[in-house]
Amino acid sequence: MAKINPKEVVVGLDVGRSGVKIAFLFNNQVKTHFIPSVVSPARKLTYDANPKVTRENTIEVDGEEFFIGETAIEQGASQTVGLVSNWLEGVEHKALLIRSKTYLKSYGVVPKMIVAGLPVNTFESSSELLFKQVKSVFNCAVLPVPQPWGVFQDCLLNDEGRYKPNGTSAAMKKFAVIDVGHFTTDILLMNNFQWIQESSGSSVGMYKAVSELQNKLNAQGTSTTLIECQEIMRTGKLKEFGETRDVSDLVKQSVPMTVSTVVQDVKNYIGNQARTIDHIIIAGGGSESVYNELKQIWRQCELAENARFSVAIGMRKFGISQALNDPSSIAD
Repeated sequence: MAKINPKEVVVGLDVGRSGVKIAFLFNNQVKTHFIPSVVSPARKLTYDANPKVTRENTIEVDGEEFFIGETAIEQGASQTVGLVSNWLEGVEHKALLIRSKTYLKSYGVVPKMIVAGLPVNTFESSSELLFKQVKSVFNCAVLPVPQPWGVFQDCLLNDEGRYKPNGTSAAMKKFAVIDVGHFTTDILLMNNFQWIQESSGSSVGMYKAVSELQNKLNAQGTSTTLIECQEIMRTGKLKEFGETRDVSDLVKQSVPMTVSTVVQDVKNYIGNQARTIDHIIIAGGGSESVYNELKQIWRQCELAENARFSVAIGMRKFGISQALNDPSSIAD
């Protein structure tokens, strides 16, 4: 029997409220992919100009078909899913898992282990449900972790699932991870490779800033969807009558209230220990705004190398390390 290479069969899967981030190996290179977390009931298109993409983005769940991601957006969906704590129980979450599976299959990737994450504040209550959901779709080993754990592992491990130079000693240091997501911002404190649960938790995510941007644009007479505003938050650009308008100033005006809340919550969780923390790593789609504020307070703050995908990349690395330690976890 051929020996299974963990690098080829372990996948990091970060199913977030703005999008699904996937990290996997293809052609001996780590590849990342983003699927917008947009799900809408499918309908027959009178004329489909791109049937291949439509087929790929049409998923059946419990006998009902749904458009996923870009196809859902193009066909009129106006917001992402999951802006509630119990969204794991919904059909949308399962649909996104199935689309992730079909996407991986298109690259010939059949996972033997999925490492998937949850916000810190719902990890204890929802990890079993996440395990069951992912297991039911992928039928492989499933390892639930708190989302910022992926960022922590991304800092310590290389793509082979082994410690980076000085990674072993770094693991024994004191780390804080701040993962700025769409629905939540998650704070994780580690010391001597122990999770300090009392100093870990969740704050608001960037969806509040997205809503504020939408309100500001509407006040100017520009009607936008929340999905469009998410992209504007990232680029600072608004498409308008065949041209592109710079609205970065408006984006900056929409962020401070959310960032202020996040910064205050981070202070509440780790502020009294900040002096003794060696590294404060900031990741996630909204990381830059929070980083700019926290760096002025604590000089040991740094942005994750690949802030948007650090959770998924690190989860994959962690899964590989576990499979190397226990090959039976990915055995047929």
